[in-house]
Amino acid sequence: MNLKNIKNIAINSTAEYLYSKFSYLLGAIVILLIYISILVGIMAVQEERKVLLDFFVSITQISLLLFAVFSSSLSISNDIETKRIYMILSRPVRKSEYMLGKISGVYISSFLLLLLINIVCVVVLFAKGYSVSSDYLLSLLNVYIKIVVISSISVLFTSLTTSAFTSVAITTMIWFISHFITELNYALNRVSGIEEVFKYIIYVFPNFSSSLSADGMNFVLHTFLYLVAVIVFTVLSFERKEF
Repeated sequence: MNLKNIKNIAINSTAEYLYSKFSYLLGAIVILLIYISILVGIMAVQEERKVLLDFFVSITQISLLLFAVFSSSLSISNDIETKRIYMILSRPVRKSEYMLGKISGVYISSFLLLLLINIVCVVVLFAKGYSVSSDYLLSLLNVYIKIVVISSISVLFTSLTTSAFTSVAITTMIWFISHFITELNYALNRVSGIEEVFKYIIYVFPNFSSSLSADGMNFVLHTFLYLVAVIVFTVLSFERKEF
């Protein structure tokens, strides 16, 4: 495993993601949403700070979700469709290095986007005389962890299907299901007549109904193990893919 190859692909991928037309469009949408949140906050009067913080976390989560899922799906599928991947793999670059570089690029660019969005958000808060709470920072960390997991899942399905549309559709479905894992698990355990195997299928999905603030280290450990499993499966499946 050549770490230099992974680093170079990660850097190139980060630049590709951040300077894409989709990123510019998303940036314009984010600015519009922040402006709307300011207007809504003004109407909230006494609850302005809370409304702003809630809006900023939601804006960050939605923006990063769209960015990570679409960027990871489109980048790899475009590399395959345009035959660019042949040029990359014709050099002394292994498929596993290419894939790890692409995944790392999504992580880095998502983190940079999170910073950019929240620099603007914090400036707005300070301009209105409000401070940034530790709960807000914890919420942002929780958002980033979820984005890391869902972007890895997006890369996995892109590598399996080589179709950006299919990857986006499946990943979006998993995103929504993963926010109701606790409720689904409770419902499945309460319903009789269901085969035991179906009750364990729920563990295929990440548990986004959990969080750092609610479950602490259990959430971190479960997420880490799930993430490692997804990355390993992605790399192994991509290594076997023929181009």
